[in-house]
Amino acid sequence: MKFTINKKFILGKVEEKGTVNLYTLLDVDTLDKVVSIGGKFKDLTERKTYDVEITIRMSAERFETKSGERKYLDVANTFISKFEEVAK
Repeated sequence: MKFTINKKFILGKVEEKGTVNLYTLLDVDTLDKVVSIGGKFKDLTERKTYDVEITIRMSAERFETKSGERKYLDVANTFISKFEEVAK
């Protein structure tokens, strides 16, 4: 299952991690913190407000316990696919 969230966030911090970046975002309305990987975007300024598109993918992963019992776990992966500066 795949969901897309489009919302305004304040860019807190950007860390380079190989082929992707790790972004720390703050929700403009609730100040909830979101940390997610995303593509490498140029000309981003920390503490500015951006329209951000976050893709969330949900999947069930199967694993076996030490006793041989099969269990399923729902896993959510996030990825930031778009940054667009908010016009003032």
